[in-house]
Amino acid sequence: MVVRFKRHFVTVALIVFLFSVTAELICIGLFPGSFVRWVEQPRRDWLVAAIIIVNLLNATLAGWLSSRMRKTAELWRMSERRRHETAGYLNHHVRNALSVIQYAAYQTKDPIAIGRCNQAVDRIVRALVTAEEGIPEDDEFRTFNMKGQARASGQ
Repeated sequence: MVVRFKRHFVTVALIVFLFSVTAELICIGLFPGSFVRWVEQPRRDWLVAAIIIVNLLNATLAGWLSSRMRKTAELWRMSERRRHETAGYLNHHVRNALSVIQYAAYQTKDPIAIGRCNQAVDRIVRALVTAEEGIPEDDEFRTFNMKGQARASGQ
């Protein structure tokens, strides 16, 4: 993976550098006379060196930013994959456990116990679905959690 990012960095940097130098050479070519005569003028060799150095710096920065963007996107994809795996794991195991609890409640043949168990199972299933989709801003958990964090920080 590191080699892929380095290759991407070098590719982007090279493209930016070549594009910049080519664009500047084309602009210099638009001046009357030849490029050689332009460079032969006093202090133009320093100007060409400065242009190349600036283009190298621009290319390095573009390559680095592009690599960081690519790495961030890769990390985000891995995080999303882990989140989906975790949600699937929880859904599988928690729902299996809930079905056993529900079955045990039905075995009692007590309508009150069955009703309470069904309500609890519904709340747990809704909580799993909500957690997977993202907790809404107006959820009571967020309000309660924020109050708890404020108390813990001493505010």
